[in-house]
Amino acid sequence: MADHVLRVLRVPNHAMTPTHEEKIEAAKAFGDYFGWKLSDKPFGVDVLARNGVWSTDYWLRGASFEHIDHAYYYRKNRRAVAIACHLYHVPEDIHEWAAEHGLLVGVSDDKMKSWYYPGETTLVVYVAASPRQTGAHNRG
Repeated sequence: MADHVLRVLRVPNHAMTPTHEEKIEAAKAFGDYFGWKLSDKPFGVDVLARNGVWSTDYWLRGASFEHIDHAYYYRKNRRAVAIACHLYHVPEDIHEWAAEHGLLVGVSDDKMKSWYYPGETTLVVYVAASPRQTGAHNRG
């Protein structure tokens, strides 16, 4: 499933880093394709794993800058459904780390699909391994 998410995005080839506005526009378009709304507030991987709404934990519990950096957070029906991030280096243990946190991960094989810094960062998308009926793994 998560690999399907990555095939959706078509980011224009920029000669330089996209502007903040272009990044937000691309992030919204990515979410729109799946019926996800770009969240204005981050959430932790614990919230994503349970498709939760919130956590009492101020810090993004379970977050690791090695595994989540330059992140965009998505919700559907107020529930956490995905974290799309852009990594300069994809850790070898990314699939194990995701599984340990109750997540599935898709890693793009095309650095041009990253809207954060096309050609330099890799788009990585996390979703819950056992999603509630939120449509997290379905388009629309």
